[in-house]
Amino acid sequence: MRGSGGRRPRRQGSGAERVELCGDLLEGGTTPSRGMIRQARTIAGIGLHVIVRPRGGDFLFDEDEFAVMQADIDTARAEGADGVVIGLLTADGAVDAARTRDLIARARPISVTFHRAFDMTPDPFEALGDSGRARRRPRAHLRPGGEPCWRGCR
Repeated sequence: MRGSGGRRPRRQGSGAERVELCGDLLEGGTTPSRGMIRQARTIAGIGLHVIVRPRGGDFLFDEDEFAVMQADIDTARAEGADGVVIGLLTADGAVDAARTRDLIARARPISVTFHRAFDMTPDPFEALGDSGRARRRPRAHLRPGGEPCWRGCR
């Protein structure tokens, strides 16, 4: 298993609390295979969060792709993931709140994080209020370079 830097992720002592596992980085990250999830789960001491994204491109998913996302959440849970990372938008770029709530409910009891699709919304501050509040204390999502996504979004 290789990380995006071409080497095996460190097992312990790296300071990482979790890994967001994805396949096909050239497409912006897609759902990894069951085998990749299973192998990543063997790395001790780091939380495993699996991206659930059936394809690259935009974050507007049709009914078949949504069904794949539901099945991928089931797979991630069955393989022992600590959480999943999701992101769905509507045609106008807003967070698809109804489908997001559905995926959050399906993922329980594991953690859910909304990924970079959030940065594509026309109004990130409004999107925060309509995201289904998956967590009481939202994680900071960072842009490349470490800047929080809400800084300078307006």
